[in-house]
Amino acid sequence: MHTVVIKVIPSIILVVQTFLGLTLDSTLSWKTHIDQLSSKLNSACYIIRSPISLISTKNLRTIYFSYVHSIIAYGIIFWGNLPYSNNIFNLQKRTIRIIRNVDNRVSCLELFKKLNILAVHSQ
Repeated sequence: MHTVVIKVIPSIILVVQTFLGLTLDSTLSWKTHIDQLSSKLNSACYIIRSPISLISTKNLRTIYFSYVHSIIAYGIIFWGNLPYSNNIFNLQKRTIRIIRNVDNRVSCLELFKKLNILAVHSQ
């Protein structure tokens, strides 16, 4: 278990601890953990976007489940209902749009159904 002290405001000290891959702060807001997830999911979007012309949708879906879904699903029972989880949902929608190779303004509702993937808030 790592302990890192971060000064947010000169009079307030925020203690951040990582335990079993979950990042907790002294306020139990999960914001730090979700920020770390966002960084990992941004990398995953890049990984999926890179070979999009060479790989079939079926294989991209497999990559999604092996990398993106495993990142999202780990610890979701703790942070899934928080307002910060909307950031994760937006990154999930971006990944789905990349897999289906559609524009950013296309609704993801049908894309989730076609790919048989549950949205973050449904898990």
